[in-house]
Amino acid sequence: MPEPEFVEGLERADAERSRFTNTLMYDYGRVLTGYRNMRPHMAYAEPADVMSAVLARMLAENQPGITWTRAPSQEQHQRALDLISTRG
Repeated sequence: MPEPEFVEGLERADAERSRFTNTLMYDYGRVLTGYRNMRPHMAYAEPADVMSAVLARMLAENQPGITWTRAPSQEQHQRALDLISTRG
């Protein structure tokens, strides 16, 4: 059994890290609608590129269908947009 001080230290570290963790979730019904609307405009693109463009647009324009576990900081929002926008 670990020492209580060790367990307490791990719990503090986990709590501190969770302050900076955030989760972005999409309503894939709305994503599918966006995909179907964008696909004709990107006829020669790979499906993954169309999907990335839809996800990036939804995030950039703060469209309905996006939920965060907590309100994102500007840095978190920008980081998510940068990651999603690497395709297309």
